[in-house]
Amino acid sequence: MKTEIPTLEQLQNSDFEQNELTKLLESDPPGEWLKIHPLAKNQKNGNPVVYLPIERIDFLLRSIFPSHWWEVLQVCPSNNAERVSGRLFYVNPLTGKVQHSDGVGACPVAVGYEQALPIAESNAKKSAAKKLGKIFGRDLSRDFGEVESEENNEEKPKAEPIEQNPVIERIIKQIQRTKSKEVFQNINKNIISKANEGEISEKDIDRIHLILKGRLNQLGIKIK
Repeated sequence: MKTEIPTLEQLQNSDFEQNELTKLLESDPPGEWLKIHPLAKNQKNGNPVVYLPIERIDFLLRSIFPSHWWEVLQVCPSNNAERVSGRLFYVNPLTGKVQHSDGVGACPVAVGYEQALPIAESNAKKSAAKKLGKIFGRDLSRDFGEVESEENNEEKPKAEPIEQNPVIERIIKQIQRTKSKEVFQNINKNIISKANEGEISEKDIDRIHLILKGRLNQLGIKIK
């Protein structure tokens, strides 16, 4: 079976026909699926990191590639972290051919040796899945630059999770779910209002604004 290669002009105009699988894989993951990492920060601008949790990755794999399996290729323990490399096999639903994608993950042993290895393996699986397309969260980190390594985070004071305050938790969920510029403007006003009422500290305001800024950057929205 011959595959027609698109011309440069077609690529520039994005008018060449894509199959349904490619269209699905190159779709953005729903905003309500995304989570904001409570600790990890962008090295370039300090913004919080948005990620797609492993349960969503597994759901997508089951839905798009019913025939898939995961193999751990190598485990490299060290004094500081557990590192895992693995291979994600899947059957292409259009061709019936077995394909694969490799991934690498790590987790600091500071979380405990019993937890570090499963987390590192989970990170490796996510790393492999990301290479399949945008819907698996491939482009989420690109908008934020390189994320600080977990080893580096060990040497720095870790920020307290801000979700402990129910008021802040509600605001974060609003930020994660919305894509409307008007709603974002209302959220920003709500943050100021809650601060004036003493429900949010100045420190929390700075953190929430970083999250808001990261979400706006992800969507390409600008507000005053």
